Amino acid sequence: MTRQSEGEEKGAETEAHIGEKDRILGLFKFGRREHLEPLVSKGLLYMNTLQYFQELESDEVRADQNEGLFAYGAFGKYEMRWDPNNDGNFKPLPVAGPLVWRGGGTDDLNVYCMYALRASQLQRSGVDSQNFGFGDAFVYFLNGDAFLARVRNRLNELGLEYYIDLVQYLNAKDFAGEMGPFRKFDNFAYQSELRIVVKAKKKAPLILELGDLSEIAQLHPKPLSQINDQFSPKPAAFSS
Repeated sequence: MTRQSEGEEKGAETEAHIGEKDRILGLFKFGRREHLEPLVSKGLLYMNTLQYFQELESDEVRADQNEGLFAYGAFGKYEMRWDPNNDGNFKPLPVAGPLVWRGGGTDDLNVYCMYALRASQLQRSGVDSQNFGFGDAFVYFLNGDAFLARVRNRLNELGLEYYIDLVQYLNAKDFAGEMGPFRKFDNFAYQSELRIVVKAKKKAPLILELGDLSEIAQLHPKPLSQINDQFSPKPAAFSS
């Protein structure tokens, strides 16, 4: 995590790193129109905790019981041993499935999720239709860098710890290692997330107000299901 002036420096490094992996052509926020209108007019960012998404059951695109895991070990990718006699003679312990570590201080992190349209996606088929379940409208950020700069400035003013990066999507069948808020399993890869993660330590939703964003963000009149009709398959022709 990063904080205040250190956050700005780390953010610049993050953007360069993102560009190296797969150039971002645009940032979007998907949702219901009534929730997106105050995002544009007032700059309101409603940030739920990771625990909220862990416990959510009725929303297929948002719910993820593995959200914010501390670590994970795919079956066959780790070994458990124990010392039954406390004599230093460790014996293998049979395991029947993946090993999951929860906790690690991630439950109370607040997160704001956005869709990052990458060059490779636009060349293939655009925004995956599974994302249409997020709502009936979308906001396109005309200047994503300016938006993220406003987010950093506001979080620095509040003295909050934060980090901004793309989510990495992992194969649950062969991954073993640390997870955290920027790693999810690849059944969610269609969401192509960029996340703003804040450590507010309140275990409650966090609401940021950035002010009017209408100069750098646009609520599109067409429904989310028609988002791919707005863009050319050639990155050079990408426009708002």
